[in-house]
Amino acid sequence: NTLPLTTLINGYGPTENTTFTTCHTITRGDLNRACIPIGRPVSNTTVFLLDPSGRPVPPGIPGELHTGGDGLAIGYHRDATLTAEKFIEHPRFGRLYRTGDRCRWTTDGILDFIGRNDHQVKVRGFRIEPGEIEAVLLSHPEVSQAKVAVRGGDSGSKRILAWVQPAADASPEPSAIRHYLADILPSFMCPDAIGIVGRFPITANGKIDSRALPDPQAEQQTEKEYAPPVGETEQRLAGIWSDLLGIPEIGRNDGFFSLGGHSLIALRMFSRLSREFGRSLPLSSIISHSTVRELALLLEPDQPAPALETSGSGLLVPLSPEGSQPPLVCIQGFVAACMTCLSTSHLTSQCESSGQD
Repeated sequence: NTLPLTTLINGYGPTENTTFTTCHTITRGDLNRACIPIGRPVSNTTVFLLDPSGRPVPPGIPGELHTGGDGLAIGYHRDATLTAEKFIEHPRFGRLYRTGDRCRWTTDGILDFIGRNDHQVKVRGFRIEPGEIEAVLLSHPEVSQAKVAVRGGDSGSKRILAWVQPAADASPEPSAIRHYLADILPSFMCPDAIGIVGRFPITANGKIDSRALPDPQAEQQTEKEYAPPVGETEQRLAGIWSDLLGIPEIGRNDGFFSLGGHSLIALRMFSRLSREFGRSLPLSSIISHSTVRELALLLEPDQPAPALETSGSGLLVPLSPEGSQPPLVCIQGFVAACMTCLSTSHLTSQCESSGQD
């Protein structure tokens, strides 16, 4: 706005490929993106996004950025081991440099930068890229800044934590942000707790100091007014949560994920609910009914349980339903994997979508 005649170009590239590999001319429309794209390759330069097996990934799917072309370096001076690790000979694309950067193609052929491969963290068996979650958080209209970190011990006890700084005149609620993320991200990438900060702490070099951020779960527990469970169903459900989560006092408005719950604990919880209440609920119901009060409603004897099947034919799903669009069938690969298919729910208006929970 200050310099309307100035052209801003976002340049990306490693020194190993003569500094600049891709460029993107920034437009006003880019200001609405979660992050500024790194664009398309410059002349005499090639870029490929490959999966761990060296195969190209389709648009929208993250892959490691590999670069090639006339600017590619010979290797590292007197370091044959590192040269062999970083500079590869691809059977289709020739000699390439592995940047270690994760990117994805947009549908219009522009590269979006996601983060570094070495920033990935394994949480409950899934590889998590905090930068991907941050990008989705930043796309929320009421969020101006976001930070995601993983805290905890081993892979099974690690928790994804997120902090957001509200946009001007905005007052986002953690629960609303959680539902927003659940519509976009697979469940294993959704933060276990979300905290609202007035201003992020900054390090000496101008970056967000994630170590100085308080645990949002602990913060939410101290600020929230406790409301005891009401009725026998809520009390029994709160007792189950207390056993599984190791928290002695759980209120009716406490959220499963904000208390540190995740898909593996949810699986154990639904197994106990089936035994103690005689109700078989789909695992995905914890997303839309994440508090004690909400989930207890599904356990009441006079309430119909959510359908476990997507059609009246039981486990048989017709592959040629009515309509011209091809069917999409989600088949879980292992226990609790059905929760990872939630991000495809928006496709139901475009094609016949079904799955088994």
